[in-house]
Amino acid sequence: MLTACFGPGFHAVGTPLMHNQMPPGLWRSLGGDQCTWARVRTNGALAGRNIRTNGPQYMQVDVGDVGTAIGSCLPFWQQPGPFAKPLVQPGSDFGDGDFLVDYEVRPGTYTAPGGAQCNWAAVSGFHGNDSGGGNPDFIRGGGGGAPTAQIASSDYGFTSQGCGTWHYTSSAQPPPPGAPPTVDPIFHPDTEEFPDPFVLRVDDKAKCGSDPAPCYYAYSTEGGFLGFINVPVIRSSDLVNWKWAGPPAPGQTSARKDAMPSLGAWVAFGGNWAPSVMWNATAGKYVMYYTALSKTVSSGGGRECVGVATSSAPDGPFVDSRSQPLTCAGPGDNIDPSPFDDGTNLWLQYADLVGIRSQQLTADGLNLIGDVSTLLTALPSPSWEAGRIEAPSLVRAPDASTLLFYSGNVFDNSKYGVAVARCASAAPATECTRLAPSPMLASSHGPGGQTPFQLQNGSWRLAYHAWRDVVGYPDGRRILHITSMTISGSSTPSIP
Repeated sequence: MLTACFGPGFHAVGTPLMHNQMPPGLWRSLGGDQCTWARVRTNGALAGRNIRTNGPQYMQVDVGDVGTAIGSCLPFWQQPGPFAKPLVQPGSDFGDGDFLVDYEVRPGTYTAPGGAQCNWAAVSGFHGNDSGGGNPDFIRGGGGGAPTAQIASSDYGFTSQGCGTWHYTSSAQPPPPGAPPTVDPIFHPDTEEFPDPFVLRVDDKAKCGSDPAPCYYAYSTEGGFLGFINVPVIRSSDLVNWKWAGPPAPGQTSARKDAMPSLGAWVAFGGNWAPSVMWNATAGKYVMYYTALSKTVSSGGGRECVGVATSSAPDGPFVDSRSQPLTCAGPGDNIDPSPFDDGTNLWLQYADLVGIRSQQLTADGLNLIGDVSTLLTALPSPSWEAGRIEAPSLVRAPDASTLLFYSGNVFDNSKYGVAVARCASAAPATECTRLAPSPMLASSHGPGGQTPFQLQNGSWRLAYHAWRDVVGYPDGRRILHITSMTISGSSTPSIP
């Protein structure tokens, strides 16, 4: 067990001589739907209690506390600690949760849509409500309506629940004379975490920012460790040099990292996986399909489900305006969605506990119709798949058949790999056939989460992630890789 990580249960406070002792200090959790915690003094007396039930949360443990009681929260990590990174970039949009001023929220003026359930406050700490129900750290705040919040550089933190997305509107103070302009931050593909990459080619120069057309947008599973960035988005013109590509926050000029800064109403914080994006001419928008953890009050509550969001630009912001997932069929999770156009109809593929599923989409790509088909069923051990296949991606082969790329085994295992099956017809509605008994891409670094995509000249590339240095968390990182790929005639696709 990691000594700096504490999940649900009661934990004694004290010098960490044992793995279950929680030292005093500031602790941070990504929270989640219905996260609760309390600080306890002697004889069970309440020292502080959390009443904010969604979003990332901080808890300040004092020397006089004898223990903490943690409810349905993701693990708390000491701040600073091994995963001490800002939950959001200062100046970027943010929603429910607790945030440190000058670390995650820059001082200035912010506005939010608000509503009857909105409550917010600037605070001097994160000790929680005392036994009388008051917040000893409260500085200023309010509730209801469409709020405007002033965050001062002297404030310690800011907390919000039910107010929607906060937008930065103006600075608390002007920048010093001669301050350098902000520039697009660079993404480092050799070191940055970027799992389950999806690459979208964009031929419209107006959508490529300062880059020439065609440019490429890449999206990944939530970034920064357990959801600091809901949908990381980067852009490149040469598939080698990348930069963060999200649209600037209000009042900013530098690109931000998140293509979907605000989560849908049904989504619980901390479970966004494997997005994929396509341009839909019928809808007149870019459409994103993604995996997210559904709140307990939503369809599929407590499970990973498939959502859909739209944007007028490939870098976002994508908005999921629904109160429920697009689909959460069956008893298990629905993960890794990807769209496919067979030339006549649109289809959505995703994975569940059985294997790879497919269902037709409406012309605008926003709803599912017809029956669910099974394209491939996972093979149990001793097959290399070990009963688990996921990350489906479909492409049209030169012989007019459809190729199904997928990942097999468990993502944090060195036996994870990429394989291909062939579907007999253009429409992915019947069982496909594996092209080989072993993966086409495998190594000790567990490659997977792939996306095949085509360049303007017709050649193919395969984007995928592989573990750097160590396979598995918390020490490993899944890094973006892009390699050439050959798809010719009816032969099996191959990579160098």
